[in-house]
Amino acid sequence: MGVYDGGITVTGGGSYTLRLTTSEANVQESNNSSAVSWQLKIIRNSGGAFNNSPTALSWSVVVNGSTVGSGSTSYNFNNYAELVLGSSTTGQIAHDADGSKSVGVSGSISGSGPITGGSASGTQDLSNFSRPPLAPASCTVAVSGRNATVTSGNADVTNRPAIIRYEVERTNNDGVTWSGTVNTMTSQQYTYSNLDGGKTYKFRTRAVNSEGNGAWTESASTFIPAGGRRWDGSAWNPTSTAKRWNGSSWVDISTAKRWNGSSWVDLT
Repeated sequence: MGVYDGGITVTGGGSYTLRLTTSEANVQESNNSSAVSWQLKIIRNSGGAFNNSPTALSWSVVVNGSTVGSGSTSYNFNNYAELVLGSSTTGQIAHDADGSKSVGVSGSISGSGPITGGSASGTQDLSNFSRPPLAPASCTVAVSGRNATVTSGNADVTNRPAIIRYEVERTNNDGVTWSGTVNTMTSQQYTYSNLDGGKTYKFRTRAVNSEGNGAWTESASTFIPAGGRRWDGSAWNPTSTAKRWNGSSWVDISTAKRWNGSSWVDLT
């Protein structure tokens, strides 16, 4: 909470303080915003009050550069030790990209009677939200032999600090445990080389900014073929026999062949 006291210009009468009180309200971390509650009042410190005569005053309150409250009326200060001029809550104020925010607050009065002016001002600090990145939009993998190249989609940086880097890690036991080795991607890509054949690997990526590590993507899965495996059109499956392509389909090889210099012939 902020309490900001300012002087009041008085011609005749007692001593007065203009007090502006502010606090953070309606904190919405998901929207990276907060509101500010405020109250402006006059406090009579000592002395009398202008012979019981009404005093015309205008007042206003400014938060983050915008007028959030104002009024104009007459008051009989003899009746008040404290006179509340106004109180309310602002609309939501967007924080900076890194989640921090400080806003200037001020209150002022002016009049044509014994009180001719006064002001109070200060700075209200709002919550400093942690704003790590969201999860990247996608994680894809392409296999070449026993190498797997992982590509990360972009992470949303709306109302968040810029991305410093993208990272990737892997598992070969369906995510029961991850490798624990987090690799930095170059241009949002990373290639794992010489993976174990005959295993299914999963990969996931995340983004990192000055606020910390973002959430991981959903994992992308791929099988690294090896040994007796064949592609059936949708998956790599074990095969008990060697195959050859006859021009239109894969068929079993019934005999071994050798190259005689001009053609393949049966081994004898």
